[in-house]
Amino acid sequence: MDAVQRQAAAGTYENPKVWGNDAQKGDIFVVRQSDADNNNIYAAGDFMIAQFDGSSRGRYYPGWGENNADWQHAWSGLSDFRIVFETGAASGSIYGNGLNQIGVRIYFTPIDVNGTVVPLSSAVLARTSITLLDYTTAQSLPSGWAYGTSVNQFHTLPEGQSTAARFAEFVQEVTTYYVTCATDARSRAITIGSKITLPGGGYALNADQHFNAPAGNFKNSVALRALTPIFYNSSNTRLDREDTANGKDWDQDNYYFTITEQGCYIIRSDISGAPSGPSNWSIISKDKHPNWHYIWQFGAESPSEKLSMISGSLRFCAS
Repeated sequence: MDAVQRQAAAGTYENPKVWGNDAQKGDIFVVRQSDADNNNIYAAGDFMIAQFDGSSRGRYYPGWGENNADWQHAWSGLSDFRIVFETGAASGSIYGNGLNQIGVRIYFTPIDVNGTVVPLSSAVLARTSITLLDYTTAQSLPSGWAYGTSVNQFHTLPEGQSTAARFAEFVQEVTTYYVTCATDARSRAITIGSKITLPGGGYALNADQHFNAPAGNFKNSVALRALTPIFYNSSNTRLDREDTANGKDWDQDNYYFTITEQGCYIIRSDISGAPSGPSNWSIISKDKHPNWHYIWQFGAESPSEKLSMISGSLRFCAS
């Protein structure tokens, strides 16, 4: 195996040139970390395509979102652009309580004008605008629907849904977005698309076919339905009193609060109207009456029960 076989030719993605090198039109250059540090309009690892022959000195890279007469951002299109739920399916559901989350994953393959796959650095991805949108209108999600990159403790799938492996055939996956639906959302079912804005200012859409995105319209979406949230009251909960112990000047009664909705259990409680303290504690009231308070521990959970308890938090106080 000779040297040519062992190392890719200079001016390619495998062996890019750097600023200061001589160029032939079409050569691939890479923005180094030092270049980015000197001017924060650059993203380290961004690839540029030379539009000239000769020395690159004096020919400065364009900032993010721009091209110029000497340089073009290499990443200019997508060969694939897909949106899918973390379940691997194109449809799903969550409880419309503003808490329950479902993950939406976006996969795409970045290419240049020649159809060659462009490697993307973490700095390039950090500069890239990737959003979720209403598939039908190509506008923001309807009022009451929201998404972000942070996962909360209510990221739990309704029964019948489970997470799936990532798709290995795609070159790039962005951070998963987590979608929620508020209780007052007007639309209880939506179709979600997505948009990626490329470095040169163009963009690609996963949106309805009558939209014409400069970098391509891929018409891929997921459908999400908001289930009616479960509200807890006397019809689906139970409070049991136990005459636990007593003495000459005292009496202890324990109360056990249970959700009777099949498969549901408490995963968080917000205590109000009572003094703060550790999970198990007791006090004597200010009026000196022997009024003792006890906050109980949560019972055991099982995987099957956890799938159902996604309707939110419960407020209670025991005395």
